[in-house]
Amino acid sequence: MGSNKNNIKKFLFKCGTEALSSATGKTIEDFYCPICGKGFSDNDLENKNLTLEHIPPEAQGGKGIALTCVVCNTTAGRTVDIAATTRNHLQGLSSLFSQEGRFNTRVRVDFGQENLGAVNYELSVKDGAVRFYPVKNANRPDYASNMKELIEQTNSTPKEDRSAWNISTRKRYNPWHAKVGDLRSAFLVCFAKFGYNFAFDPALETVRNQIQNYDARIIDYFFLSLDPKIEPNFTMGIVTSPFTAIFCQLQNFGIFLPWVGSPKDYYNYLEKYNKTNGKLNFTFTPIPWPERFEAQLDFMNCT
Repeated sequence: MGSNKNNIKKFLFKCGTEALSSATGKTIEDFYCPICGKGFSDNDLENKNLTLEHIPPEAQGGKGIALTCVVCNTTAGRTVDIAATTRNHLQGLSSLFSQEGRFNTRVRVDFGQENLGAVNYELSVKDGAVRFYPVKNANRPDYASNMKELIEQTNSTPKEDRSAWNISTRKRYNPWHAKVGDLRSAFLVCFAKFGYNFAFDPALETVRNQIQNYDARIIDYFFLSLDPKIEPNFTMGIVTSPFTAIFCQLQNFGIFLPWVGSPKDYYNYLEKYNKTNGKLNFTFTPIPWPERFEAQLDFMNCT
């Protein structure tokens, strides 16, 4: 597992240097972190100063398709990424109790049975139906037989004598950090899709600044809570009307990012648009979510 991860990191290092070389027309031997912009040599890769970036975070099911420096990665891991993951978890539990909207999250359920222990489930709430799917290879080997026994025992026990199955959590999160975590995921998935020509464009400077300074409110109006009727998913597309942007759907939330060449005060424009028009209606053309590092804009002029 560790060897495979290292091979992926070496491959992404090579992809990054080739992408930046293509974008600049110069031979670039270092990898540049898309967030802080600092350069790192192949020795830094060996010294673990570059880390595999899962987009979205691994706890949300993301894949390792880009590299960032260890400082940018670990800082996010203990602040904005965990805030977004915790928010999704808590909203999933809220959907369970209300049976409204659509949501998917992982939960642990303790049935009070020693032979089961805490069971890991994928919780799915959709169209008023609540479903629990056991997570593959995440529970005891004898889970199926023990759960069957518990269900049979429960069905044969009068309702008034049944033990309660409780789901509880003590998790808390910073709502602003969660939004910045989504902004970070959207930025990085666009980096994997479009490359350095996107990430280092002047229009994205405030986005990178906001990600690094997650406590400050440098930009606003980049975040959108989606209609509960929309299927939770990870998708992206190009907004074509009434303004130009990249839109990333991260389950039940959306993020707007400026496109290459947009003015630096892009989010001021979004703020004015929202205040003038109220409800935001927009049209966008879906594009495939990247499964690997593509850097499409960097290689456009290759022959």
